[in-house]
Amino acid sequence: MCIRDRSTQSTGDTPVYNAHTSAGDALWAGLPLITIMGKTMPSRVCGSMVTAAGFPEMIVSSFEEYEERAVEYAYDRRKLNELRGRLEKARTTMPLFDTKQYVRDLEKGLLEAWKRYLQEKDPEHIDVSLLP
Repeated sequence: MCIRDRSTQSTGDTPVYNAHTSAGDALWAGLPLITIMGKTMPSRVCGSMVTAAGFPEMIVSSFEEYEERAVEYAYDRRKLNELRGRLEKARTTMPLFDTKQYVRDLEKGLLEAWKRYLQEKDPEHIDVSLLP
C-alpha cells in the first residue's frame, strides 16, 4: 500500500505485516485506515500509529469486523467524511505528526542513553517525558 493521492476515500491494512511508512502517508493524507492488531511487532505497527493519531476505533479484532467497518465507511459517506475531517484536523494537533517534537525527543533519548553508557550504567527504559 502506498497511497499519496487525496482522491482515495479510505484504505485497509494487511494483518500479518502492517503498513509502516505508508500508514503514516495514508493518515497524513486524511485517509481512514482500518487495521487488525496482531501479536507480533510487524502486525502491530499500524495499530500503534492510528492510536497515536487519535483513532483507536480504526483497530478491529477480526476479519469479519474488518469487512464490516470497510463496508460501513463505503456506504456511509457522512461517517466517512466526518472521520476524514477529524484526521485532517489531527495533522496539526497529534504527536504522531509533530516531527520537530519527535526529533527533540529522539535526541534527548539518545543523549541520555549516551550519558548512561559513559557512566557504565546498565541499559534501562528511558522515558523522555521525564527528562529535563
